[in-house]
Amino acid sequence: MQSGLNKAQKSLSNFQRNVSSIMGKVATVLAAVKIGEVIKDSVKDAMSVETSIENINRTMQGSAKVFGDWVKSQSQAYGMSIKEGYKYGSTYSNLISSFENNTKKISDSTQELMKATSIIASKTGRTFEDTAERIRSGMLGSTEAIEDLGVYTQVSMLESTEAFKELANGKTWQQLNFQTQQQIRLAAILEQTYARYGTTLADTTQTRHNQFIASLKNVQLTLGQAFLPIYNAILPPLTTFINALS
Repeated sequence: MQSGLNKAQKSLSNFQRNVSSIMGKVATVLAAVKIGEVIKDSVKDAMSVETSIENINRTMQGSAKVFGDWVKSQSQAYGMSIKEGYKYGSTYSNLISSFENNTKKISDSTQELMKATSIIASKTGRTFEDTAERIRSGMLGSTEAIEDLGVYTQVSMLESTEAFKELANGKTWQQLNFQTQQQIRLAAILEQTYARYGTTLADTTQTRHNQFIASLKNVQLTLGQAFLPIYNAILPPLTTFINALS
């Protein structure tokens, strides 16, 4: 246990030296906040992203890296932090993988659904989280929540979409299997989103504000990811100590 604690202390000292040069630049931001709380929240974010990445690796497999690169390079432009990009990428890919086996299509469809979510949120003034939850509800077959976004997933509406005409092959909705129904539902959501709201975010102060907040959240995540190895180093000896006490 002592060896583990010594190792963690050495890592912590190195960590403190590495960040000391930049802490002065953000001192005014952190002046009213306890650094311990910042570290705690940062580590929590880093652990959340780590879990989301594991799930994305499972659902997207060989296409997971492409999706990860997109999150890192494009999420902020869509008003999402990297954490949110991975979180909702994990949620959406879980839904899509239930009816799609091609991992590249899962990755591409997840990206499109996240873009659509950002566009709707931007054009309606809703938060990304609220919009994403409504779209998720619509993907699961519930119509009420997603209707508030101006997107409709009732069967009668789905049968009138281009997606239905392309994928149904002349069959009625009831004759389609679950996988095809879900593919139509996804395509219909994207089709209605782009037809109603376009393909770009609103050019508003709110959009730029969200992009700025995303950049701040990304800084916090980076801090947590830098601290995570130290947390991992100190957990085993602490666990050993608590087990001995119990």
